Amino acid sequence: TQWPGDTPGSEDTPGGGQKISTAQASREAAIGVGVGIVASVVSYPLRRIQVLRQAEDELARQRLLRTPYRTTVHCLRTVWQEGARQLWRGWLWCGCSRVSAQLAMVALKPAVQSRLKQVMPSSSGGASKATASILSGFLVGSAAQFLTMPFSYMMLRRMCDIPSPGGSRRFGTSRQIISQTWARDGLGGFYRAFGVSALGILAYRSSYFALYDMLSDTVKGSGAVPKFVAGTGFSLAASLVSYPLGTVTTHMRLGVAIPKSSRILAHSSAVACARALVAQYGMAGLYRGCLLNAGNASAGGVVFVAYTAVQQVYAEMQNAHD
Repeated sequence: TQWPGDTPGSEDTPGGGQKISTAQASREAAIGVGVGIVASVVSYPLRRIQVLRQAEDELARQRLLRTPYRTTVHCLRTVWQEGARQLWRGWLWCGCSRVSAQLAMVALKPAVQSRLKQVMPSSSGGASKATASILSGFLVGSAAQFLTMPFSYMMLRRMCDIPSPGGSRRFGTSRQIISQTWARDGLGGFYRAFGVSALGILAYRSSYFALYDMLSDTVKGSGAVPKFVAGTGFSLAASLVSYPLGTVTTHMRLGVAIPKSSRILAHSSAVACARALVAQYGMAGLYRGCLLNAGNASAGGVVFVAYTAVQQVYAEMQNAHD
């Protein structure tokens, strides 16, 4: 799952910049976690509606959704009828994933950057710097995704645990999700579709961090509006590139924990899943719910502005103290 408004790391990017100290890395981790959690709380209802729209074909295939959502507004009304709190269903797992991902990236990023600087020194040109940024985002992002994938799986399951036509839910509690997933698929159930998810990480993070590295100097020192536009543009462009892979990942992971006695079969592979969606709905099937990413991208713009603003305030406080 690609997060809207993933907080970029330090401006000391691979291929050019200063070594990040432990204190600076800790400070960036705290800032990133704080603004990221606030943004995720605000944008989570929109994200849940987006995921339900994205996954509605799979939910209907598993007979969990009797009537597909006709529109996004219809989906929102349906969830609202369950109670406003249901818009944040599963957010606790979202918070766990967000915090652990940020900490993992902060812990791994210096080592990855250091190694890439040895392989691709800054003197080799801008192309190598861009390549190093892409590789850094992919390697660190994939490692963080591996560590947090059980959390994101739980979040997805809670998001999509809608009432059946009879009024009951498949999973009443998170404990039931864990026990049924473990009984059906073992530990691998929490990591289903990791390969295609890693490709999504490559597409999303490479696009996001490459754009950030190329344009951060342009918006540095500018007002809040240009920074907001830049942050929104980074998130939106990256999410459009990776969205089809995210759709396939969602459908694949919802196939986990289907009872063995069920006649409904899980998708055999990511390729088979993608082919089934395209055959039935065309390419539009891979982009269902994509327009809601514009709202999620706005959350990314808020994160970008807040992140840089907090960094600037902290730097001014340090300078005044010195």
